Amino acid sequence: MTGKVTYEKEYKGLPILADKDKRQGCYTAILDRSYELLKQATEERPKNLFYRMDLHYPKGFISDGTNKDLKKFINSYSKHLDRKNLAPKIIWTKEKVNENHQHYHIGVIIKSDVTQNPYNHIAKAKELWSKALGLDSHLDNGLVNNCCKDRNGNKQKNSVILKNKSEDFEENFSSAFKRLSYLSKVSSKEHGSPHMFGTSSLKKCDLKEKNDSHHLKANNKSLIKE
Repeated sequence: MTGKVTYEKEYKGLPILADKDKRQGCYTAILDRSYELLKQATEERPKNLFYRMDLHYPKGFISDGTNKDLKKFINSYSKHLDRKNLAPKIIWTKEKVNENHQHYHIGVIIKSDVTQNPYNHIAKAKELWSKALGLDSHLDNGLVNNCCKDRNGNKQKNSVILKNKSEDFEENFSSAFKRLSYLSKVSSKEHGSPHMFGTSSLKKCDLKEKNDSHHLKANNKSLIKE
């Protein structure tokens, strides 16, 4: 992965999880796409729900290192949310630390006219991720993290309601963007890999395709390249 990195604590005037003193940087290409996705969602509809989750593989699972499992999951999860008329917008990044295979950080933005919290949607994600891996989908195997703790282990709220024209809209937009900035962190990303990041922008149930100039895949027609 290549691209411009920022170590400043703000981007576009909004707080991000970067720290110059600790050398914790964020890729600006991912920050840009995160901002665009949030901005697009709030311009298209009056009320949105943002939430985060992480996807992991079980110990001993044999993965070929591609994104084909994530592709299965994202396609089925997007269809599930779209059937509920929630018009999902999804962003993901792929990382690898010391384990044998990668893990994924996911950000989701949905219409919140009829849903106020992400718990049922994360429960469905657990089922569909297990199915994508060919595992028993009725067991809570701990492979989907609901991101209720920050990088230091402190408790945090997993979701943010973005209600246009409300007094706390700007505060909540900033909060959602800061949470999304975690996906852009430089650490744990495999350098040189071209398929580490993707976003969806659902308009008329169509996923548009756009390639970023820094080998960061964005807006893929099928959302993910293997």
